[in-house]
Amino acid sequence: METKETERPFDSGSQFADWQARNCERCVKWDENDADPEKCDLDYAIGSAYIGDGEVPVEIARRIGRREGEARYTWDCPERVLRKTRAYPDLPEAGAFPNA
Repeated sequence: METKETERPFDSGSQFADWQARNCERCVKWDENDADPEKCDLDYAIGSAYIGDGEVPVEIARRIGRREGEARYTWDCPERVLRKTRAYPDLPEAGAFPNA
């Protein structure tokens, strides 16, 4: 049996954008002006897939919380570190975890 090396975690660009809004845009590791793999390799990989063929390594799909056979439109990223907002005032400020 052949093992898949890549998979497509999102069915559409809209699903990717909604997932990114739910996760990346609320995470201390995200910078909308700099998709740096040193800050977040997940954001870099899925962003590259978005402008490419939509495929990411299976490991990346698993790390973002994608599970084969589950039909969820968006889900929480297990590696997201929520940034402090009015809704979450007790969280650390953005940049508090430079290597997170």
